[in-house]
Amino acid sequence: MYLKNIPRALSFLFKDVNTYVKNSDSFYLTFDDGPFNTTTPLLLQKLKKLNVKATFFCTGKQAEKHNDLMEMIISHGHIVGNHGHSHLNGWKTSLEEYVCDINRSKLKLQTNLFRPPYGKLTWKQYQKIKATNKIVLWDNMPGDFDTSLSLSQVTSNFKKNLKSGTIIVLHDNPKSIDKCLAILDSISSEEIKSLKFETLNCLL
Repeated sequence: MYLKNIPRALSFLFKDVNTYVKNSDSFYLTFDDGPFNTTTPLLLQKLKKLNVKATFFCTGKQAEKHNDLMEMIISHGHIVGNHGHSHLNGWKTSLEEYVCDINRSKLKLQTNLFRPPYGKLTWKQYQKIKATNKIVLWDNMPGDFDTSLSLSQVTSNFKKNLKSGTIIVLHDNPKSIDKCLAILDSISSEEIKSLKFETLNCLL
């Protein structure tokens, strides 16, 4: 079970959580979980072809394995966010362990952007983390990781939930790559190829 759309009203209740970018006419592609040597180069090649910039929410564990890919992401004009070191579920992790995991990854990634894995935080974790991080969720999750959805279904989910300022979540891992690339291919279609996609630098 996952939320394809986190209501924008959440940002009014939790002012330190970014579910979308306010007062923006742009769109924001983000990729979670990487980098991976089998998928990240494919995504970077596709983004370059589309002339699209994005934000990669990387785990510290994967970043430590692939310094070359981290450098490649930056050299292509994209930016990096923190997705925790070990991709922990906040609802199942103590405050101390969770914060230590995030800080370990932050030392490696050198970014204040943070997306909680699974979008799950306890209230205490939220209160602690927001003091030194920009918490980023989403309002468009097409479901590229969802094995029950077809390529056409995830592409449809992506397109029907596009609106100005939207933050889109895709996944930079081998299990999601085919659907992820199908979504990126749809960006070249006539109906949306004029849209402007940017990094989340505006939140920093």
